[in-house]
Amino acid sequence: MSWIRNRKEIQLKLAMKQNRWLLNLLAMWLVVSAVILVATGHPAVETLQILLFLQQDNSHFGFFYASMTDFVVFGLVISVLLVDMQRQVRPEATCRVMAEELSGHAVIFSFTNLGRRTWQMLRDLDIPVAVVDSDPANLEQLIREGYPCLVGSGRSLADLDAVNIDQARFVMVCSDELEGSAVICSLVRKRNPKCDLVARCADDDIGDLLAKQYRATVVSTSRVAALFLQDYLGTHRVQHCVLIGSGSLSRRMIPILQELQVHFSVVASKETDVDDLLGKENYIVGRFNDDRVLEQAGVMDTELAIFTEDDFSLALTTVDHVRGLNLHCRIVCRVFMDDAADLLSSEPFLCDIFSTSRHAVEQLRKQGTFKSLGLSGSAYGTGPVVLSEKLPKSSHHEKPHIRNKSGASQRARS
Repeated sequence: MSWIRNRKEIQLKLAMKQNRWLLNLLAMWLVVSAVILVATGHPAVETLQILLFLQQDNSHFGFFYASMTDFVVFGLVISVLLVDMQRQVRPEATCRVMAEELSGHAVIFSFTNLGRRTWQMLRDLDIPVAVVDSDPANLEQLIREGYPCLVGSGRSLADLDAVNIDQARFVMVCSDELEGSAVICSLVRKRNPKCDLVARCADDDIGDLLAKQYRATVVSTSRVAALFLQDYLGTHRVQHCVLIGSGSLSRRMIPILQELQVHFSVVASKETDVDDLLGKENYIVGRFNDDRVLEQAGVMDTELAIFTEDDFSLALTTVDHVRGLNLHCRIVCRVFMDDAADLLSSEPFLCDIFSTSRHAVEQLRKQGTFKSLGLSGSAYGTGPVVLSEKLPKSSHHEKPHIRNKSGASQRARS
């Protein structure tokens, strides 16, 4: 059954459930009235016509039945209006009840970028899915549009019951917290040993444990990004690269760059971010959008700059400074929102954009991870990369003009 049809049936079932007492009262009243009419000598056909107001009964009970039925029906109408009003005032309650009514569905814990991409794919393919997230702001759109969701951590049995985890076919844990992911995987497996379980985990050791103990398919967006960037480096024959950021993606990229014998430098925002790394001569600490820091990192002469953080506002300002220092280098950013990707891939930024979450979802589908939901192993959606390929024809790296006080970058001209 399609999710759209299933959703309407669930909404109808909820309306029946929330008005059950009044519907039962109406049914009892009709049965009692029918018994009284038959007992007072009315034939069965005439009784049915009186009950349906197709024939008027001028007896005392007939007048009482008509007025009482009007009262009961009026109460039913008022009840429906009040339930609808409550649904509009507290839509999150309706979304929670809808999640409880699902079966044979998917459940996503934590509405991160990976969770959003997965939810978008399942919704587009008309597959029922419930979302659990501890931050109401993350679920605002789902609540407003009436999709099954729940404000909760997912780390309690009550949360699992609220999304009918026992009947779920597919569960994805997208939390950034390793502790939370491990706890949710443990609880899910205790309640549902048969469902397909996918867990996001950036730590390889913890990921191996989740795969072994809970039969989970482990996905790491930083690993996916690193593999993609490894191909990117080879395709464009990069010999010099600047990594901006010192998170998990940068750490995965360092051994790849060393293996490919690519000269590289890393810009970290804090000294503590690189305390555990060797070869400090490759690391520069400072603000990402500081021209002096970027110059020290070698941005002016690099072939490729990779911004590895997830903060779009920081990416926007950093890319602006990088492009001001080096008009001709390639810049790679990972961005979740498509409109943000369009912005950064166009002039004056001219970045190559890829989405690790989208790429991860595509890879999972190619591997048949969603087969329990009836999805084949074919790719979904567009590719993960939007290549601008709009770099100026000149290959010389010219020194930039000095920025004015307003911070607007003056572009070098050939």
